Amino acid sequence: MIFWKGRVAKDIQPQEIQAWLDRKSVGIRSKLRNEISAVYRHGQATGLIPRGAECNPMSLVSAPTKSAFESVDLSPTECSAILEKIEEPMVRVLVVVVAVTGARASEVLGLRWADLDFIKGGIHIRRAWTHGKLGKPKSRLSRRPVPMVTGLAALMETWRTETMYSSDTDFIFPSIKLGGRQPRTGGIMVTDYIHPAALAADVLEMRDGVRYYDGESVLRFGFHSMRHGLATWLADRGVHPSVIQRVLRHSSPNMTMHYIHSDARKAQEEFVEELLPSGKSFIVSGLKGKKGHCGSKVCEAVG
Repeated sequence: MIFWKGRVAKDIQPQEIQAWLDRKSVGIRSKLRNEISAVYRHGQATGLIPRGAECNPMSLVSAPTKSAFESVDLSPTECSAILEKIEEPMVRVLVVVVAVTGARASEVLGLRWADLDFIKGGIHIRRAWTHGKLGKPKSRLSRRPVPMVTGLAALMETWRTETMYSSDTDFIFPSIKLGGRQPRTGGIMVTDYIHPAALAADVLEMRDGVRYYDGESVLRFGFHSMRHGLATWLADRGVHPSVIQRVLRHSSPNMTMHYIHSDARKAQEEFVEELLPSGKSFIVSGLKGKKGHCGSKVCEAVG
């Protein structure tokens, strides 16, 4: 208890202990809280500390075991609310692709138009854009095609008619500043668009410089939250774990991953409908041909 050396135990406030505890590793917080609580109980039992509840701050100190780096699972409704607060069309389309397919942002950023199969309804993952370089996908299973359901295909067809970069070899999400020669940077888009939009949509809350989701502080929030949100949404609707693994293309020796079930495709169509409800226009607002923007127009995302 060196941190509070010289302090009177009954005068230490709960928020002081909480702030100290929050700076510790998640794995030991519960143990530390229990140890401090035991010290107070012993002190009160032996009369060293007054026995009133106001003299024991530990009842007001929590030790959550959930890591702040653990991903948040966003629902379709939350993703939709975030979409409404994003002004840039390209980022909106990117959010939809990640949310609906569950693909990693690095894989989606590496996509070229030739990777989309509008006839068979699939997206071929052939490369990933990470740390400013194009490389191979995360694993062999990561290179398997991703389902492109009807609503998503309709959106991508519209986006292709609007973007300045629409040839087969062009990146779908290019850096306009660099003339489309490389994809945009995911981390910058999260900082510039996703976080502000989540705050504006009340999906996130900012307190004392810390982001909170559902009352818990979070450090990890971005495209991965949408990817994991799809997995949670599918699981809640009874889709078999092996199918979810296949959709997300995880490597797991404990799961059977030989097929993509029709139930998963149907569920993803329902996910699109919740993300972009029927009758709600997906607004792609920009100025075609102007530097810093991709061409766009008002279109119906779900057809």
